[in-house]
Amino acid sequence: MARNWFRKRRGTDGPGRTDRAGRKADQPPRTGEHALLDLGLERPEPGAQRLLPEGCRALRERLDELEHRHGPAHEDTIEMRSRLATMLTVLALAAERLRPGNTQAHEHALALHVENILHASRALGADSFDALSAWEGAGSVALSAGWTEKSIGLLEEAVAGYRRAAGPDDERTQFCWSRLAEAYEAANRADEAITVWEQVVETGRRTLRPGDVMLGERKERLFRAYHRAGRNPEAIALCEEIIADKAEFSGPDDLSVFVWTDNLAHLRHDAGDLAGAIACYERAIHGLTEITGPRHPDLAFRHHNLALAHLEDGHPQRALPHLERALAIREGALGPHHADTLTSLLKLASGYERAGRPKKAAACAQRLVITLERVAPRHPRLPEFRAYRERLAEPG
Repeated sequence: MARNWFRKRRGTDGPGRTDRAGRKADQPPRTGEHALLDLGLERPEPGAQRLLPEGCRALRERLDELEHRHGPAHEDTIEMRSRLATMLTVLALAAERLRPGNTQAHEHALALHVENILHASRALGADSFDALSAWEGAGSVALSAGWTEKSIGLLEEAVAGYRRAAGPDDERTQFCWSRLAEAYEAANRADEAITVWEQVVETGRRTLRPGDVMLGERKERLFRAYHRAGRNPEAIALCEEIIADKAEFSGPDDLSVFVWTDNLAHLRHDAGDLAGAIACYERAIHGLTEITGPRHPDLAFRHHNLALAHLEDGHPQRALPHLERALAIREGALGPHHADTLTSLLKLASGYERAGRPKKAAACAQRLVITLERVAPRHPRLPEFRAYRERLAEPG
């Protein structure tokens, strides 16, 4: 029996590879200032501003000036405090790349948002937009810092407030819902995230114009959530809707149409719908070839996936042209010794074997072994490939 060297590859724009997530019981949102008591946050010490970069230091000095002139709860003071928190959050993301685990700027930004919650709630009301914006900002900072459970509590409070103050369909409410869905995802609370994304998408269908960019982005986030949770039927239906949207509003020959058609091919392939998968793979390859040209490296794994679908459908002869094309693309783009090229060569050998063409398979295996002996003589699988070559060379 021919050895199965094949494994379906996913493109960079295809459905992501993520873990399944469990569901945590719903928790009612907290209201009022008592919700702050378990955050463990305090305003930074006055000397902390000496550690800030110049731009933030200027904002800090302006904030101190406004607090002295108007008081801590004045709308100008609250706005400046929010601006400083935003600047610190941006700097925190940059600092994380340079010094992983450094949360000082995040902590400072979160404390500023919490201070705004207190002052805005007392002066303007718990459901004032200044207070709700501070809840949302605090939740976003916590999410950015990786404090997922804390971010969920803060964002749940913000959503509840926006629903009361602006209504469930208001875009501010919907945007905050989206942030909460992201926090649920970060906490591996997949079912809750999906429920929120479904609500956001359904509201968008009623309140936003067809083809609205924001609605499209939210559909794509819901699609990814379905796929991560293994909810293939829902993912397929939504993927088909996304393709129809892109064809209608961007044009039937737009690149995004073919990228999402390739996504649909993967989903149908995973569902065992080989005929549907093959049709989508073929359409995606045809469209992408027209746009990128026939030698684009990304076409190689798409040809391989189409070949795999033909093999699983019992048609190895139909698979061979696509395996040959994948090898030719990689040889031209990467050279004959590249690991991806050699992988395609091995897959072509297996394809020839399945198609009952042992001489062709043996020639590919021989070329693979010779190349590895030259460029990677200590490759751990070289003995295995030699044995494969010898088996193919045996008579009969």
